[in-house]
Amino acid sequence: MRIFKIVLAVVFFIATIESYAQTMILSSQVTTYSTAAEGDFYKDENDKVYIGMSDGSLEALGGGSASETQTDLSQNTSTGVITYVNEVNTSQIANVVSADANNVLKVGSDGGTFRSLNVFNCYDLNGGQTITTTASKINLDTETINSGGYLLSAGDVTLSEDGIYEIHYSVDFELTNGGTNANDEVRSELLLNGTPVAGSRTDASLSTTSAGVQSASRTLILNLSAGDVIAIWSVKNGNRNVITIPEGCGMTIKKLN
Repeated sequence: MRIFKIVLAVVFFIATIESYAQTMILSSQVTTYSTAAEGDFYKDENDKVYIGMSDGSLEALGGGSASETQTDLSQNTSTGVITYVNEVNTSQIANVVSADANNVLKVGSDGGTFRSLNVFNCYDLNGGQTITTTASKINLDTETINSGGYLLSAGDVTLSEDGIYEIHYSVDFELTNGGTNANDEVRSELLLNGTPVAGSRTDASLSTTSAGVQSASRTLILNLSAGDVIAIWSVKNGNRNVITIPEGCGMTIKKLN
């Protein structure tokens, strides 16, 4: 019974408004209306009902002034910048992605924050490359992943972007002759545009007493430029026969920013 009385009261209120909403106006007039009689009801062609205010303006029933200032929110999907225009027409902006240097985050195609994966890995598939007393590049010839536009050619890896990179290389060698207790040593370094990189040296000491196989590796952090060429360079000291092991030499590059 109580619910019925509430429903009946609501219906009566609506009917009362409808009975008094005799003044018809156009919705296009609402925001500029200035001669409304205080307390009178008005209705537009969409059956929306308004009440007159003391200053002659209209207020929509259900809350909010009929002439309420509209706000606006927009985003530039190229820069990610969000712009908000408030009630007094003042623009305020918010950056989705910081413009600070070395920021790893970027703006995606929809304007949102995006972090791209920029990595590269390659290795020497067949091995068997003879290491001599004259330095030569390791024959890196097979890619496993390339998500940053890297170019692999004749053992050289060319970068496509400026940035800070983590570079890891590893080399595996085998001593194949020399008899009992034979040994040799292979020095390897990372090359940047044909020049050895300071701090990149590794040394692999090989001996037939330890199955004649040895590996070495090094990881570096370098600030590099687009177009820089990275390679691995190796040379032996003695006169023993030293070769690379199949799939044993490789390089991994990660762009950190």
